[in-house]
Amino acid sequence: MKNEQQNIPTTEKQPKYLNLLTDFGFKKMFGEENKKFLIALINSILSESVGEIEDVTYMNTEQLGENPKEKKMVYDIYCTTSDKQHVIVELQIGGQSYFGDRAFTYVSRLVSREAVKGERKYSVPPIYSINILDFRMTVFNDRSNYLWEVQLKDQRNEIFLPQIKFIFIELCTFARLFKKSEYREALHRWLYIIKNMGEASTEECPFDEPIYRDFFDCCKVDKLTTMEKEDYAKSILEYQEVKDTIEFEREYAREEGRAEGRAEGRAEGEAKAKLAMAKSMFEKGFDIDTIISITGLTAEYFVGN
Repeated sequence: MKNEQQNIPTTEKQPKYLNLLTDFGFKKMFGEENKKFLIALINSILSESVGEIEDVTYMNTEQLGENPKEKKMVYDIYCTTSDKQHVIVELQIGGQSYFGDRAFTYVSRLVSREAVKGERKYSVPPIYSINILDFRMTVFNDRSNYLWEVQLKDQRNEIFLPQIKFIFIELCTFARLFKKSEYREALHRWLYIIKNMGEASTEECPFDEPIYRDFFDCCKVDKLTTMEKEDYAKSILEYQEVKDTIEFEREYAREEGRAEGRAEGRAEGEAKAKLAMAKSMFEKGFDIDTIISITGLTAEYFVGN
């Protein structure tokens, strides 16, 4: 029998642009073939503190240990600037309790490999760790801020090692704090694009600057080769699995909370009923031992009552 469903057209609009929260989408649009977009993104984050970056060289993202027993590390994007600054760019979707430790470890591997070692001198190059996260880092308690800069400081709050800097950007917090009409900075526009690009089925570029219009044009799904589309489909599945897992964990936590709340409610209700019964029995002249025997309350309750 012929499967009639094969010829049923779908009315659901497919995304017009790559989902940049996928591993494929992010690396495709900020990878070596789209260098100008990476430079623009990095400058929107670092330009005020380190100056404008004019060019970058993409480096090997696989960093082996100094001995075979050390774990291999793989960065999403790793590049150096024309001024010999090292920049790591990481995109992380699923929350990790120890993501800060991970970022520190990634930078430590570069410090170990790139520091110039002399007989009595060590020279650590500038290393900037940019981490774009689609979750909240629990270590940061101020929910009115979406971007965190972290450096090593002494007890006087003086920077100890200025050439090492960590930047953590929370996309979910950014989306909660800002409306599209409030995107006055370049970074705001890039974060909006990264967060929402994959959901746009028909939307054209909402920003006037040529860099963003070029980005939207390059980001179209129909510009992928056949092999790239296959890789992108796999990346979408991996992304969806992560999102499904996160949603399951959230729902499980909510249900656990509801169950605990119901149990606490029942326990609280039973305790109040016992107290009311004890009070009524005491007022009617029952002795303490009888009240304890019937209600199950302990003798401590009656001390001072």
